[in-house]
Amino acid sequence: MEDETEKKEHKCPECEHHSKSAWSWVKHLKIKHSTTPTLVTPQCFLCKKFPETPYGFIPHLKLHHKTTLLPSGIYLLCSCGTRYNSSYDQKKRDKKCSGGNFTLHKLDED
Repeated sequence: MEDETEKKEHKCPECEHHSKSAWSWVKHLKIKHSTTPTLVTPQCFLCKKFPETPYGFIPHLKLHHKTTLLPSGIYLLCSCGTRYNSSYDQKKRDKKCSGGNFTLHKLDED
C-alpha cells in the first residue's frame, strides 16, 4: 500500500522533471540545478553549501573562502530586483525584503 508521500508528484520548478519520490526530487534539484527545495536558492560557486539568503551568502564567501562577490566576478540578484555586488549593498538594503529568492549571475565584462 502506498503512503501519502509516494502518491504526491514532485515537479521541478526549473525544468520538466517530475518524480513521485521526494528523495529523488531533492537529488535532482541539487545535481541538475545546484539548488535546494527549501527556498530554491543557488549553490555556492566555490563549495557544496546552499546559503539561504544574500545575508548568508555574502558572509559565507568572506568567512569560508576569504573572498567577496566582486573579485569573484559574481553578483546576486534578489527576486525584488535588488542587485548585490558587495557587503555594502547588503548593509544599505531595505530590511523589508527577506531576500529569500535570489540568483547568481556573472558580471558583464566590458
